[in-house]
Amino acid sequence: MLRMGYLIALVVLMVGCANKPRIENSLPAQAQPSSLPNEGQGSVCLALSGGGIRSGSVSLGVLQELQQQGVLGKLSMISSVSGGGYPVYGLLETARLDETADLNGLLANYSDFIRHAEKRASFITPTQAKLDVATAAAILAGYTLLRPLGSADLIEFSGGSLAYSVSIHSTFVSGRPVDFDGSPLANYQVVANRVGFPSFVLLGSAHDGDRPPRSGEKYTVGNLFEFSPDSIGSDKVGYWKSYIKKLNLWNAVVASGAAIDAPTIGEQKALIPDWLKEWGFGLGISIHLADGRKIFISDGGFIENQGIVPLVRRNCRRIIAVDASHDPNLSWEGWTQFAANAKELGWKTTEVVDLQGQPVVKGNPWEMASHIYRVDAFKGDQKSEIFILKLGIGRSGIERYPESVKAFWADDLKKYHAGARCEGESLNLNCTFPQQATVQQSFTRSEFRAYRCLGRFMAREYLSTTSELPSVAMLPMDCIPAELTPR
Repeated sequence: MLRMGYLIALVVLMVGCANKPRIENSLPAQAQPSSLPNEGQGSVCLALSGGGIRSGSVSLGVLQELQQQGVLGKLSMISSVSGGGYPVYGLLETARLDETADLNGLLANYSDFIRHAEKRASFITPTQAKLDVATAAAILAGYTLLRPLGSADLIEFSGGSLAYSVSIHSTFVSGRPVDFDGSPLANYQVVANRVGFPSFVLLGSAHDGDRPPRSGEKYTVGNLFEFSPDSIGSDKVGYWKSYIKKLNLWNAVVASGAAIDAPTIGEQKALIPDWLKEWGFGLGISIHLADGRKIFISDGGFIENQGIVPLVRRNCRRIIAVDASHDPNLSWEGWTQFAANAKELGWKTTEVVDLQGQPVVKGNPWEMASHIYRVDAFKGDQKSEIFILKLGIGRSGIERYPESVKAFWADDLKKYHAGARCEGESLNLNCTFPQQATVQQSFTRSEFRAYRCLGRFMAREYLSTTSELPSVAMLPMDCIPAELTPR
């Protein structure tokens, strides 16, 4: 039986399709971005990778630790893609809705913000995802009638896409329903300045036309679409100095995390089949340009799942890159794609090495000697040092990890030895901590906490092993004081 939330989502979907206006761009598009501001030049920036709720929880832990150590407010810019943008959205939207909120309070050890996220961390399950496709098919007839009327152009959802996007909000924003109209995206930079949050970029993928990409279609780095305080668009559709009217942060984070629209997902087909995409079903944003073109924006992870490109282009001197992407064999596929993107943009990159200068090897995410790696990017006299915080477990040093991480690790170690180890690149639902597949979006409270604590540990290891904050001691740490641990 459908849960009440799905019935509500379906009603909202049908009402939304009938009443949402299209987004109109009031300024002509430029063929190429004429100039990108050098906000990051000479500074330290942060990149939060894709990876669904796994990346969302890890990234939240990283933000917590950076704030606690006094580093977050010193960053120039944060770039995020897909799940890495969830806590960015949550922090900024919460601060917009509550003018008394500040980062110290929001990111304090087990604050109300953190408690709420742990409590609501259950996203859509695979069974529900299949039901979502059926929901989309069931309303196809009505949608077919609405589409010619131009009344379903702002945000085109399947039933499950809406449920998933509402889940992002309900997990990372406490106590407030989604404000579908919201505040214009440009206003969030004012919010960020007020609370001491860096400038931000959320990444999407630009697709020509007003429908999601079909199977077999390919993206290039030119399709990378930026939602940011200083520019919006891609090399293909151009940049604008002002925001598209009505576009808000919720639109941006939903589009940035819209993996349901992928032409393919790993070795599997996208959840939405091509015949439904022909009618516009999917998760994303349709933008009508002044020159008459239509652009469909969806998941940025199709192109650049590490979120590094915008920061390299803005000449960040140092980039802290949180890699919580799905990489069960430590194949570093995301970094291979980044190197290809950088080359296309005229940059050269070094190979990924550990802090002793040794090249990385494929292997087991349970046997990592360190979470910290490095790669450099060069273009002329410009250079970006990229320090990678790579998701995994250093099994030989497990005693150093937070108690919540050790407990979760010990439980999943049994599953790992039983064979649930996410072999290959397929999205295997039986993967063990810390490499649950991105498609598995339903986390328990303890699982969310373990990933968040692991993110804090990774950030602390970075701070203690680089020149950023060398005084941080790597001691056993738990993310939650014992007296506050929920039963």
